[in-house]
Amino acid sequence: MASYTTSRCPQEPLEAHMSPQPRVVVQSSARVLYEVGRYWNGGGGAQLQVQTEVERLEPPNLLPLVLGGTGGGLVLLLLAALGLHKVGFFKRRYKDLMAGEETPAAPLGDPQG
Repeated sequence: MASYTTSRCPQEPLEAHMSPQPRVVVQSSARVLYEVGRYWNGGGGAQLQVQTEVERLEPPNLLPLVLGGTGGGLVLLLLAALGLHKVGFFKRRYKDLMAGEETPAAPLGDPQG
């Protein structure tokens, strides 16, 4: 036969330097009754008590992380676009081809070029 009990202690006062957070102290005890002539208990006693302190933690504010990551990503995208514009990646050669100033190069691997 085993019995298990749990009792809740009242909220304890917090230190002055800490912000007030709800705390609960739970004390649990368990006792095992067994037939002594039939079983052997080599671990000591048949009763155990545990005291657990539970604190509720507030979740962190994720808004600054999201805004910072979004802003940083946009700045990185802008820098990449400016770098590509600087090296002439976005220039069109269509007007030059129509004017005949430049001959189009055959793509690599084109069997007819």
